[in-house]
Amino acid sequence: MKSQSFKIYNASAGSGKTFTLVKQYLITLLKSDKKGSFKKLLALTFTNKAVGEMKDRVINTLKGIAFPERFDCDQVMANQICEELNISSKLLQKRSKQLINEISHHYAGLTISTIDKFNYSLIKTFSTDLKLNSNFEVELDTNYFLDKTVDLLLQKTDEDNNLSKIITDYVLQKIDDDKSWNINDDLKEIGKLFLNENHLKYINLLHNISLSDFKELQNEIEKRMYSAKDELVKNSKNILKELDEKGVDPNSFSYKNVPSFFKNCCIERLDKINTDLKWIINIETQDLYKKTTSPDQSKIIDFLKPKIIKGVYENVTHIKNIIFYKNLLKNLTPLSVI
Repeated sequence: MKSQSFKIYNASAGSGKTFTLVKQYLITLLKSDKKGSFKKLLALTFTNKAVGEMKDRVINTLKGIAFPERFDCDQVMANQICEELNISSKLLQKRSKQLINEISHHYAGLTISTIDKFNYSLIKTFSTDLKLNSNFEVELDTNYFLDKTVDLLLQKTDEDNNLSKIITDYVLQKIDDDKSWNINDDLKEIGKLFLNENHLKYINLLHNISLSDFKELQNEIEKRMYSAKDELVKNSKNILKELDEKGVDPNSFSYKNVPSFFKNCCIERLDKINTDLKWIINIETQDLYKKTTSPDQSKIIDFLKPKIIKGVYENVTHIKNIIFYKNLLKNLTPLSVI
């Protein structure tokens, strides 16, 4: 064959894709007078709405060409088909009458279908070869599917001690965070990853990772998080101690932001700390004290500024790491049960 085996029509919405597809479909069917040719042609699309529209356009176009005296005829379509098939309008009308008559008697043979429905019929045909129950059904309600999947998973906790421990720890973690102990919605949310093919290659990487591997990872993350917390508190106490020993008045700082920052770090009030505040971002270029601060106090603060800057930067790093580790731990359990 000299012609291409396939064609690509790249067009935006409303530019006539359906017209082009219907024309190409009819050209393929009307190439000859051979009966039953429409039963051997498969047209696939994505939605039931598109299937309905395509079938309507095919049938209505054929009826218009076959019986122009009774139905509206798309003359532009008819002329283009005649031109591409190099046949007369009379012959086109004859073949269209024959085709519409065949379709009306064997409508089930007009295979314009969604991809899902076609795959279902294909699998159904070969269900025995695929070792499937011949009465299997495809469940399209994803929420129902995820509910059943989570229920089956939780039932396994009676048999699998590792899974039971992980689920229990996760429930306790949620309670510690003042959240509902019910984890069904969390597990359903992580289960949605399965429904997006873009995630499959990453999910497949989990095949060789066991629950005990996840437990080891959890222990390592917790170890790093607690280490970061210890460093955060230790660093903050050292800075506050030096400020106190040097006799720095907390009221000398602009809006008391520096002492407050380190005090919140000491008691791990991360919810009270915003690492993106202007004074932190511009700490190297701006004065840390008020304009009304005495010269003696200003001199001491300037002397301690390098240590304060170093302490702030180190604490910001610790805070970001702690938040990162917390988020990792929060998502680790749902991820491990995949």
